[in-house]
Amino acid sequence: RTTVCGEDLAKELGVSLCALRTLGVGWSGSHCAWMWPMRNGKNEVVGWNRRFKDGTKKILAGTKAGLYIPQMDASNPAFVCEGGSDTAALLDMGFFAIGRFNVSSGAADLKEFFRLNQIFRCVIVADNDSLKNYGGTKARPGIIGAQRLKSDLGVSSCIWIPPTPCKDVRDFVKRGGTKELIES
Repeated sequence: RTTVCGEDLAKELGVSLCALRTLGVGWSGSHCAWMWPMRNGKNEVVGWNRRFKDGTKKILAGTKAGLYIPQMDASNPAFVCEGGSDTAALLDMGFFAIGRFNVSSGAADLKEFFRLNQIFRCVIVADNDSLKNYGGTKARPGIIGAQRLKSDLGVSSCIWIPPTPCKDVRDFVKRGGTKELIES
């Protein structure tokens, strides 16, 4: 059981309380963590990602990774990003956004959600990762994951990468990034 989320988490993440509520985030005293519901392509809760006060995250045992889907009307284009807090940042900018649990997850659920909600265009937001050891070579996992998702989705899509030095869309917002800068 969770309670309504508080302003302290919103402030820590640099997002609004409204965005967190739209995602269904709440505090669980029994888990001593913020609980982020994860959903399948039918918008059913299939898992819970716990975010502890020290910032670490861990999926609740017995539940599955899924998508961070706001409980609001879906619209075109949908923005797809990595993580719940980036999803909240995009919601705060006025976009309809869905978050993946990680860079390589969620394609099948996204396809199903898009089909059921008549979403035929999306913007995939890639994390602006530095070069990392990825599959035996140096690569940027956020961009590779976005490219892979683009080819898997089967809808009209493009990839947007936050400008350097921003590491992700939430960092972009914290540094003064706006909806207008993304749309330009």
